[in-house]
Amino acid sequence: MQTSRYLDNHDIAPIKDPNFEMKDFFLKVYEDSQAKSTIQSWKDKVVGGKTEKLKVLLEFCKDEPWQNKSKEEVLSDVITISATARTSGKVTADTNTIKALTNALNDSFTPETVRLDFVKTLGIDVQKDKRFDNTKTLSQNMAKFKFEDNDFKEFLKNKQANNTREEPKSMSEKIKEQQAQNANKPREV
Repeated sequence: MQTSRYLDNHDIAPIKDPNFEMKDFFLKVYEDSQAKSTIQSWKDKVVGGKTEKLKVLLEFCKDEPWQNKSKEEVLSDVITISATARTSGKVTADTNTIKALTNALNDSFTPETVRLDFVKTLGIDVQKDKRFDNTKTLSQNMAKFKFEDNDFKEFLKNKQANNTREEPKSMSEKIKEQQAQNANKPREV
C-alpha cells in the first residue's frame, strides 16, 4: 500500500485499485488500534480476541474480501465485525473497535470519499440529518460532519431487523479459524 501511495504521489503510476482509499483507511484503523494498547490485558491473553479481531479486520486490506461484493456489503461486514463483542459474540455498538472506527472516520485526514461511503452504508440521510446544512455544499458539510455512536447503533438495529441476506461468520468462528491457522505456525518470542 505504501508503494502504491508513493507511486501515485509522485505521478509515476496511478493507483488502479478502486478500493485503495478504503483499504488504506482500514489499515489506519488497524494501526491506530494496535498502537493504543501494546500491552495485552489478562483477558486478551485468555480469550485471545483483540489481536484475532484486528487480524480479521486487517484482511479487508486485501483483495479477497472485495471480490464479487459491493462496497456497501464490505463496509457492512466491517461494521458488523467491529461491533461484535470479543467475549460474548453479541453485536453491540459500544465496542472499542467501533470507537476506533468512529475516531478514524472523524479524523480530518480521512478522505471525503471514505466518509461518504460510510454515510451511504450507515443510511444517513444528508437531506434530513440535522448535522448537514442545506445552504452549504456536500463537501463543506462533509468537512464538518462528525460520526456518532448513534449512527452505528441505528445501522445495527436496522440490519438486525431487515436481515435478508446471509449473516457473515460470527466473530467467534473467525477467531477460531485464525487460531487454527496460527497453531500451525512456529511461535515467536
